[in-house]
Amino acid sequence: MNIETEFIENLNNNIEYFDDYKKRLIQFIIINSCYSAPYSSKDNYIGKIKKRLHLTPHEMLDLIKEILMLEIVIHKLKSNKKQIEYV
Repeated sequence: MNIETEFIENLNNNIEYFDDYKKRLIQFIIINSCYSAPYSSKDNYIGKIKKRLHLTPHEMLDLIKEILMLEIVIHKLKSNKKQIEYV
Protein backbone atom coordinates (compact mmCIF):
# COMPACT_ATOMS: atom_id res chain seq x y z
CA MET A 1 0.00 0.00 0.00
CA ASN A 2 1.47 3.34 -0.96
CA ILE A 3 1.41 6.49 1.14
CA GLU A 4 -1.36 8.17 -0.85
CA THR A 5 -3.72 5.22 -0.50
CA GLU A 6 -2.95 4.97 3.19
CA PHE A 7 -3.59 8.70 3.64
CA ILE A 8 -6.94 8.49 1.81
CA GLU A 9 -7.94 5.51 3.94
CA ASN A 10 -7.03 7.50 7.05
CA LEU A 11 -9.14 10.43 5.79
CA ASN A 12 -12.07 8.09 5.20
CA ASN A 13 -11.76 6.75 8.75
CA ASN A 14 -11.65 10.29 10.15
CA ILE A 15 -14.67 11.37 8.11
CA GLU A 16 -16.61 8.33 9.27
CA TYR A 17 -15.62 8.93 12.91
CA PHE A 18 -16.61 12.61 12.96
CA ASP A 19 -19.82 11.96 11.04
CA ASP A 20 -20.80 9.22 13.51
CA TYR A 21 -19.93 11.49 16.44
CA LYS A 22 -22.10 14.26 14.98
CA LYS A 23 -25.05 11.88 14.54
CA ARG A 24 -24.72 10.60 18.11
CA LEU A 25 -24.54 14.14 19.45
CA ILE A 26 -27.72 15.07 17.57
CA GLN A 27 -29.45 11.95 18.95
CA PHE A 28 -28.31 12.93 22.45
CA ILE A 29 -29.85 16.38 22.05
CA ILE A 30 -33.12 14.99 20.69
CA ILE A 31 -33.46 12.37 23.41
CA ASN A 32 -32.66 14.78 26.24
CA SER A 33 -34.78 17.64 24.90
CA CYS A 34 -38.06 15.81 24.32
CA TYR A 35 -40.09 15.64 27.50
CA SER A 36 -43.56 14.96 26.14
CA ALA A 37 -45.48 12.22 27.90
CA PRO A 38 -46.07 8.99 26.03
CA TYR A 39 -49.71 8.24 25.34
CA SER A 40 -49.66 4.95 27.24
CA SER A 41 -49.15 5.96 30.88
CA LYS A 42 -47.98 8.81 33.08
CA ASP A 43 -45.93 6.43 35.28
CA ASN A 44 -43.75 5.50 32.34
CA TYR A 45 -43.33 9.20 31.57
CA ILE A 46 -41.93 10.08 35.00
CA GLY A 47 -39.44 7.21 34.89
CA LYS A 48 -38.13 8.26 31.50
CA ILE A 49 -37.76 11.90 32.51
CA LYS A 50 -35.64 11.00 35.55
CA LYS A 51 -33.20 9.14 33.28
CA ARG A 52 -32.75 12.11 30.95
CA LEU A 53 -30.43 15.05 31.36
CA HIS A 54 -32.17 18.38 31.51
CA LEU A 55 -30.08 20.65 29.30
CA THR A 56 -29.83 24.32 30.11
CA PRO A 57 -30.02 26.84 27.25
CA HIS A 58 -26.27 27.47 27.61
CA GLU A 59 -25.48 23.75 27.39
CA MET A 60 -27.76 23.41 24.36
CA LEU A 61 -26.00 26.33 22.66
CA ASP A 62 -22.59 24.76 23.34
CA LEU A 63 -23.75 21.46 21.84
CA ILE A 64 -25.09 23.21 18.74
CA LYS A 65 -21.78 25.06 18.35
CA GLU A 66 -19.95 21.75 18.57
CA ILE A 67 -22.19 20.27 15.87
CA LEU A 68 -21.43 23.25 13.62
CA MET A 69 -17.70 22.82 14.21
CA LEU A 70 -18.04 19.13 13.34
CA GLU A 71 -19.76 20.09 10.08
CA ILE A 72 -16.80 22.33 9.24
CA VAL A 73 -14.26 19.63 10.09
CA ILE A 74 -16.12 17.04 8.01
CA HIS A 75 -16.36 19.44 5.07
CA LYS A 76 -12.62 20.20 5.23
CA LEU A 77 -11.76 16.51 5.39
CA LYS A 78 -13.98 15.74 2.40
CA SER A 79 -12.52 18.61 0.38
CA ASN A 80 -8.98 17.48 1.20
CA LYS A 81 -9.90 13.98 0.09
CA LYS A 82 -11.27 15.29 -3.21
CA GLN A 83 -8.14 17.34 -3.82
CA ILE A 84 -5.91 14.33 -3.22
CA GLU A 85 -8.01 12.08 -5.45
CA TYR A 86 -8.05 14.74 -8.16
CA VAL A 87 -4.24 14.91 -8.27
